[in-house]
Amino acid sequence: MGYVTFREVYARDTGISLEERDERAARALSHTVAVLTTAVRTRTASTETTVELRTSARPA
Repeated sequence: MGYVTFREVYARDTGISLEERDERAARALSHTVAVLTTAVRTRTASTETTVELRTSARPA
């Protein structure tokens, strides 16, 4: 179950139209994907893999 299942309830409970709610959800998902896909994997001296997130992917 996810957003699609509860989108009408979310819109009604927040007083936001379905169209606006969908736009906000799309922007949030787009931002999440952008941040995850701009993660840079680096190796440390101890050969552990760490992830550094770039903050330049923030939405306007």
